[in-house]
Amino acid sequence: MTSMLKCVFIFIAFSFFPIRAFSQLFTSSNLPLVLINTNGQTILDAPKIIADMGIIWNGSGKRNSLSDPKNNYNGKIGIEKRGSSSQMFPKKSYGVETKSNDLVTTDFSLLGMPEENDWILYAPYTDKTMIRDVLTYTLDASLGHWSPRCRFVELFLNGNYEGVYVLMEKIKRNKNRVDIAKLLTTDISGENLTGGYIIKIDKTTGNSGAGWYSNYSNVVGNTYYQYDYPKTDVIVSPQGTYIKEYVRSMETALYQGKFTGTGSYHDFLNDSSFIDFMIINELAKNVDGYRLSSYLYKGKNDRINCGPIWDFNLTYGNDLFDWGYDRSHTDVWQFNDGGNTGARFWKNLFDNATFKCYLSKRWMELTGTNQPLNYSIISKQIDATVAKITEAAGREQSRWYTIGNHATQISSMKS
Repeated sequence: MTSMLKCVFIFIAFSFFPIRAFSQLFTSSNLPLVLINTNGQTILDAPKIIADMGIIWNGSGKRNSLSDPKNNYNGKIGIEKRGSSSQMFPKKSYGVETKSNDLVTTDFSLLGMPEENDWILYAPYTDKTMIRDVLTYTLDASLGHWSPRCRFVELFLNGNYEGVYVLMEKIKRNKNRVDIAKLLTTDISGENLTGGYIIKIDKTTGNSGAGWYSNYSNVVGNTYYQYDYPKTDVIVSPQGTYIKEYVRSMETALYQGKFTGTGSYHDFLNDSSFIDFMIINELAKNVDGYRLSSYLYKGKNDRINCGPIWDFNLTYGNDLFDWGYDRSHTDVWQFNDGGNTGARFWKNLFDNATFKCYLSKRWMELTGTNQPLNYSIISKQIDATVAKITEAAGREQSRWYTIGNHATQISSMKS
């Protein structure tokens, strides 16, 4: 049975489940509760519709009941579906924008995370453990990088129980997220033109997809870079040209093997961020790593950094799509694994003996005793993350029938 047919079968079977009856059996949770009321409207892929959202959170270690006050947030939001292929699943992910009562986009602190207005309610539908994204962002943050902060919640939509979700930060230029300079449309020369920028390698779903192709191909073609910050409807021509030529200069230096001296790739990128990005993606065996959901950012008067990391649901052996072979191999490099191949510059970097040496040294450092990527430390982090959702996992299974025996799923992931 193909992946698409499986999804259709699950959706048809699910349509007969008495959702509201299950919701009425709900009493309380150890997780925060998110309640959204669309007031009779249908949530679209775009644009956002206006809805009401309340968050009930009585603090760490305390129970949260539907009858409790909406004490963490109680106001207006804009909401839309988000994702590309994930939109075919019955459990949807959503983009949420917090607003004032007069519908002005306004920053709020949700569940203890820094104030912002752009948030994501991520549905871990294809991840039977429900923790892969949260775990990997936590591991990456332990290496000293900004990764999206996350909070497990249980969602009620229009009175219906929707299961376990992750309320999380969206990748965005912000002092508390990707901390780079704000680029004004008047910044078209000199030092101000040098940053900041965020570029992504991804599907073009969800934006105009404006960008450029790499001059250098890998085995599946030329990588396409998209403008992410400033957005394509904001970035002006000198800025678009500057960052495109900067990335191309980096690629050319690597392609031509300029590993030392003036004009080498070191003039264009920070090795340490690329090394850590590679380690996290290879550790997780991210089948979408490098070729999708990959970001680069550049601050003012700085070189290019790789990251932030994003989208780790198809990791740690969780390759759900039938491509004729298992893409999550443990004996190959993901950046150079046939159809998974990312931008050409990854192979060029890896061909550099010095880069490879630093990569190995960093790996040994991070996997040593009591270090963040040591297996025993990761295993404890998995257990701590699972403990947060053990209670809710049963409700998730009753709602969606997707996770089966949760303990078995976690054990398989660890192995």
